[in-house]
Amino acid sequence: PFKEVMVRFDASFSSPDSDFKRAILAVNPVGRVPVLVDDGFAVWDTLAIAEYLAETFPDKKLWPQDAKARARARSVCAEMHSG
Repeated sequence: PFKEVMVRFDASFSSPDSDFKRAILAVNPVGRVPVLVDDGFAVWDTLAIAEYLAETFPDKKLWPQDAKARARARSVCAEMHSG
């Protein structure tokens, strides 16, 4: 189970005084999205979140079993990070 929190992006989202920046900085010290908060512990960055979830719930087999498919999945996550 999880709780999704929607935060409105506004025109001045990069301003430290914006509602967006205040909301994100309240849970993530670098003020970036996406961010996953698990029992008060914040993980940001798409690949870091995917790795954390895969390690936290190994029985769910979140990464493909095939090495090449797993590498492709990680590449897609890394592309989200860099793009």
